Amino acid sequence: MENQTEKARVRFWHRYRGLPSSVFALSLVSFLNDTSSDIIYPLLPAFLFLSLGATPFAIGLIEGFSESVASILKLFSGYLSDRFGRRKLPVFFGYSLAAVMRPLLAFVTTWTQVLVVRMTDRIGKGIRGAPRDALLAADVSPEERGLAFGFNRAADHLGAVVGPVIAFLLLTFLAADPSNPTMREYQQVFLYASIPVALGLFVIVFFVHDHPGPNPIEDADSIRFSLDEFDGNFKRYLLIVSLFTLSNSTDAFLLLRAESVGINPALLPLLWMVLHFSKVFSSLIGGDLSDRLGRKAMILSGAAIYAIVYAAFA
Repeated sequence: MENQTEKARVRFWHRYRGLPSSVFALSLVSFLNDTSSDIIYPLLPAFLFLSLGATPFAIGLIEGFSESVASILKLFSGYLSDRFGRRKLPVFFGYSLAAVMRPLLAFVTTWTQVLVVRMTDRIGKGIRGAPRDALLAADVSPEERGLAFGFNRAADHLGAVVGPVIAFLLLTFLAADPSNPTMREYQQVFLYASIPVALGLFVIVFFVHDHPGPNPIEDADSIRFSLDEFDGNFKRYLLIVSLFTLSNSTDAFLLLRAESVGINPALLPLLWMVLHFSKVFSSLIGGDLSDRLGRKAMILSGAAIYAIVYAAFA
């Protein structure tokens, strides 16, 4: 029994080692970007609430509006990357927006300015998301797509583990009182967040290779911004995802709740780290299992676990 378990473990890691280098390059970019983002994100609700005097409504508005803009833009960016046959350029531009906007949080003085910065950052996410996923899908066979996307999401979440650790260390060393950071001390931490995502741009330029979509001249007119050509199963999936997203609470409220019950602001990044540490392993295992057991079973089990956890918070 022990020998069979060891063989299964070896096969599991061997499948990931067989992924193409382009998948590893895009996953490294995701890791660096999320490291950057999650230096900021665990501290942002407390910064808004304690330093800028933002209400919970304002915090929800910032996150809800920013993520909505990103989701809508994914539709257009995916369509345009198909129409013009280029993936790498929108991916680079999307990450560039993040690299430019995040250090600006070091200079904001009102929550409305945070809204503008955060929204523009998320615009970059909306622009790069679909073309990046198209690059990933083009690099592997259909039988390995779950593996490739699982690895990419795991790298994404690993960045969300490393980022909070960096935020905790920076706040510990930069703040005179880490349990009660000043506005300027928060902003000093935010300033460092642009470094990892800037490194990600270097990886895109030198290690990510474009996979042109349909010929932009001959086939452009055949690509229409319409759902008519998709089957009913895909349309039902979109409806379910839309309902889930509409009812889903932003994680910023979880961080705000943790701060309100007396958790030291300097420890909030570590709580965020624990959350994403679990996501690293679930992404690796879930991606592998989705190739074997099917996508539907994994989506349903993930949604069920999500619902149970949020019910426990009620």
